[in-house]
Amino acid sequence: MSGTYISVNRERAHGILHALSQPLTVMSLALTMMQGSADEAERAQALEAVMVECQRAMRSVYQLRSLLDEAVDAGRGLEAPAPGETAWVDRSFGGMA
Repeated sequence: MSGTYISVNRERAHGILHALSQPLTVMSLALTMMQGSADEAERAQALEAVMVECQRAMRSVYQLRSLLDEAVDAGRGLEAPAPGETAWVDRSFGGMA
């Protein structure tokens, strides 16, 4: 397994994870706003934001899943890294496939 392959895919994985953290942050803030709001319109607006950001988060999950599948298909996803290399991703993230 080449170090370049690992580096490129590590960068892709970090980008996808960063893209995933953004909608999760928005969802957390919107849910907090919903909890503290007595205004039905404000709660409805926050719920809509959560739904939109949930879809955005799912796109990132699908991208990460695809990246992992590419590595497995290429025969590079499950074997131990060569001496001196670091694995670019841990597939034991809760058993989701």
